[in-house]
Amino acid sequence: MGRTRSGSESMLNQARRAVPTKNGFGRAVLHQLWGPDRGEASDTAQAACHTLALAGAAADTDRIVLQYPEKHYAFWKAELVEFVHLFGPGGFAENLSTSGLDENEVCIGDTIRLGSALLQVSEPVEPGFLLNARFNHPSIARMICESKRTGWHYRIVEHGQFQVGDELVIMERPHPEWPIARVLHFLHQETANRQALEELLKLKPLGRVTRELFQRRFDDLKPEFDQLDALPVRPVAEPEILSPVERSGNDVWRSVLVRGIMIESPAVRSFYLVSAQGGRLPKSKPGAHLKVKLPNGLTRHYSLCSNSLGDEYHIAVGRNPDSAGGSACLHEQVKVGDILHITDPINTFPVDAETEHHILIAGGIGITPFLSMIDYFERSFISYELHFCTRSAKDTPFYRRLSCLPANRITFHHSSGDLRNRIDLNAVLSDLDPDAHIYCCGPTGLMRAVEGATSKFDRKRVHFESFGAAATAQNAFSVKLESSGQVFLVGPDQTILQVLRDNHVDVDSQCESGSCGTCIVKYSQGEVLHKDFVLTADERKSCLTVCVSRAASDHLTLTL
Repeated sequence: MGRTRSGSESMLNQARRAVPTKNGFGRAVLHQLWGPDRGEASDTAQAACHTLALAGAAADTDRIVLQYPEKHYAFWKAELVEFVHLFGPGGFAENLSTSGLDENEVCIGDTIRLGSALLQVSEPVEPGFLLNARFNHPSIARMICESKRTGWHYRIVEHGQFQVGDELVIMERPHPEWPIARVLHFLHQETANRQALEELLKLKPLGRVTRELFQRRFDDLKPEFDQLDALPVRPVAEPEILSPVERSGNDVWRSVLVRGIMIESPAVRSFYLVSAQGGRLPKSKPGAHLKVKLPNGLTRHYSLCSNSLGDEYHIAVGRNPDSAGGSACLHEQVKVGDILHITDPINTFPVDAETEHHILIAGGIGITPFLSMIDYFERSFISYELHFCTRSAKDTPFYRRLSCLPANRITFHHSSGDLRNRIDLNAVLSDLDPDAHIYCCGPTGLMRAVEGATSKFDRKRVHFESFGAAATAQNAFSVKLESSGQVFLVGPDQTILQVLRDNHVDVDSQCESGSCGTCIVKYSQGEVLHKDFVLTADERKSCLTVCVSRAASDHLTLTL
């Protein structure tokens, strides 16, 4: 009675479809039985605290009996061939080895009749270092958690006798919405899901150890939850009606209302945006960003921090002390209730759909596009690791939220202002799966360092995103169009792309930060100061990105 789940369906929406809710819940057969000394398997035992308490855990009445499905051993034998001799009943320190029920079919609070004893399911097993030591493998415990093949614990409701061959029959199921596999999902994947945390903390039969873990997690996230509660109520949009648009030049703009502003760190603020005129906003995908027209007339690009279904957009903006007016305007001028104008979501930094493992490298406010990616990876059971570079924990935006991720998913690199403490890219990028993809967003120095460290990688595996205002050199130069002979002057505060547009020369563009490659143009004469993150050394001999790159000579001829 397994359970399947599509990548887009929330675990919270599957609650009451996971397992049956009437008598005939399911049953298993006891194959082997071990007592507390973990010696030879026996045929009979008394289900009482003093006989089945695990060594060192007699006082923990929620964890007196451990059950592990025998069928999982076939999976582990195929997955880890070198340890095949260790994978057999009793190998995971279980008291009961059974056929039949598994983590998708057993729920928290189930009462189970085994012989004349009555047991109640209390919590999932949380594998730890002792299992790693048994298998002499540093990642066995993590692999078990990720596979959701952990087994589960019982507390004893009624003492009694049972023996090998007895059936385990589920007699009562008070919480069909909480199978063990679903609890494991929120333990190790959607770790900051507020609704799930609140439901789990109200789950009376949940065992003490797991409950305390969820309580600590909830307490850590409560300041963030309180800030969200303080935001004005989000208006309900009609599901099929999109908000009105206005056209200006090549862009389509929608008016949005600033519903709320949250402080994420001393230098970062989040802005929650809803349609100003009613209707829904277009849906977004992982890695997408918006173009935002600010009250001071500037236009800037900001990543979406979540995958929106159209009810609201969430962006976060870092205050740049050298701001040319973008971040300063949002931090100092924009208030709750103000109107901004945005484009529909643009995705020049998409997730590679065929890749099995993703490496995310973020610096400072460069974390923003990865927040939507992480949400997608967690919900879709996709492997990833995040390396987040900041000065200190205090300066780290979304620190509480990210700290709740599984430890093997995130590594914080706090420099404390010391260059010696910066991320070791050689260590991070060594021994990678040849199909793994690398994504980087952050300050130019970090992105250039990642570009250098991945110079021998297939460029299709390495992705960059940059949202700084286009850098300009202090020299003016001219560009000539090879086809028409027209010559245009590019001033010190202009980009080639801007000048071409001003003179009605159409060039496609997207990110306008040198990271997507949409505006690549060939050139035939002149020297180029390349500022992009997409062209290879060979490609730069004949191509440039006109959104950020400039001439290093007085003249540049474009093959347009």
